Amino acid sequence: MRATKRARGDPASATASHLLRAVSEAGGSLIDADVRDAHPLPGLGLFALRDLSAGDTLATIPGVCILSVEAALASVVGKAVTANLRVVCDAVLDSEAESGAIPQRAVLLLYLVACRHHRRELSPLPAAQVAYAKSLPAETGLPVTWSEHERRQLLAGTDLERKVAHTLAELQRQYDVLFPALTVMHPQLFPAEIFTRDAFVWAHTIISSRAFPHSCLSGGAASDDARDAAACGVLIPVLDIANHSPGGADMCVMLFFHALKHRQTENSSLPLLHTDGGIRTHVV
Repeated sequence: MRATKRARGDPASATASHLLRAVSEAGGSLIDADVRDAHPLPGLGLFALRDLSAGDTLATIPGVCILSVEAALASVVGKAVTANLRVVCDAVLDSEAESGAIPQRAVLLLYLVACRHHRRELSPLPAAQVAYAKSLPAETGLPVTWSEHERRQLLAGTDLERKVAHTLAELQRQYDVLFPALTVMHPQLFPAEIFTRDAFVWAHTIISSRAFPHSCLSGGAASDDARDAAACGVLIPVLDIANHSPGGADMCVMLFFHALKHRQTENSSLPLLHTDGGIRTHVV
């Protein structure tokens, strides 16, 4: 796997190289494609290096690279939350945030923040997940990140204004239940200067704007225990920066994912194959 260098010391190139190296060391591969600065758009982009045909393999991303609710719950972060939530917060984890419960999605938000600010002295987290989290943009531009003045000026009287207000209120409720309680109980794992309300909202915007359907991993299963995981989706390094550029000379491939139920049809051009918990993406 490689990342095109734009200039010596270019931050975007260094970030891309670090991400691809971590994914490659985990067993992933990038074929006939490249990751580089998506200028004039912010952040990184996935670019095809040649004309691609239906059925061509673009990338293989191992399951260990993928951020999901399951990965978060199995991590040191998730275990600390689940073990102490009732004690420190007088709350419970549930697939739905009802009656004061904290949704499992909140654990994924915390895990994403932990990966982004991972420190070596803490218990190790998967290198590819850490590299991915560190490669994510600091800003997403979603309305929940706007100032109150901007929301009032641009969204006043709209359904979106009410939806944004509801989302912010729910995120604030979850954050207030979790902090500062978790910081008091585990100051090294949940330092106050890192696990801020803004970081919590940032993680929400990343998942809201980048997550793929959970059926990519779960095979479309919908047990009671998996409801929240399915609603949350999964974050897949490299593949989430595959946007399309209709006017560009080297157009990126758009990725389309089908729920597993569609795999039982006669459609033979499905772009997604499930292999050992990982993902292989084909051009469609």
